[in-house]
Amino acid sequence: MSTLTMKAKMQSENTKIRKQGREVALTSDQLGRLLISIDQSSLVRAHKLALRLLVLCLVRRSALMEAKWEEIDFEQAEWSIPGERMKNKKPHLVLLSKQALAIFEELKGLSSSSEWIFARENSLHQPISNITLNAAVNTLKHDVKDYVIKDFRLTGSFYLREAGFNLEVIKKALAHETENLRESLILTQNARKKITDPSFSTIDFILSQYDKKPKHDTPHPTVACRLERFDTPEREMMQWWADFISGLTFSHA
Repeated sequence: MSTLTMKAKMQSENTKIRKQGREVALTSDQLGRLLISIDQSSLVRAHKLALRLLVLCLVRRSALMEAKWEEIDFEQAEWSIPGERMKNKKPHLVLLSKQALAIFEELKGLSSSSEWIFARENSLHQPISNITLNAAVNTLKHDVKDYVIKDFRLTGSFYLREAGFNLEVIKKALAHETENLRESLILTQNARKKITDPSFSTIDFILSQYDKKPKHDTPHPTVACRLERFDTPEREMMQWWADFISGLTFSHA
């Protein structure tokens, strides 16, 4: 196939994806630049942390915005999301990485005794609206074209698949139905063709900084305190993802 024909085919695939209202996976460089733009922005601290949690936990925005403190189990490092906030209407358990847990602990200190993790500034008895984070993202200074918040989930599933994690584990962690997961993986395969990174050696570089290449048969060597042992492959995967994100932030700082 000629270069021009391949380019035309890829453009056609991209147009099809956009018409379906879906985005493509962010490159590691794009994701790193976004993370740095969040950290260096003038957003209030709670909103910065909310965006970080969307990346680390790979949940939908609607699941996070109305989260209550009663859903967070700090001892077990778990977040129980009730079915009414999930797209599939089923309760969902998020296994928290040490980074995500640290963010919830910081947010607890900012919560002013509200039952809501993200309460409105003018009313502690109401959560922030779903459009609040969209507005926050629009104020960020970055050069990542056509970025939207939902790209975090697609990007996460893409890199987890690239790292060799089991599809069923990814499906469970992202609360994907089987059909949605299959569609997501097809889109990320298309995204891989369109990603502008010269190669995916970037992943190996970042992992080498933290010595975090995934080893599914042994416990992660550096998980602290409450996360000392992996009780499930899903917890190991979520910690790997959090370490990968930490590596991206480190390499773009």
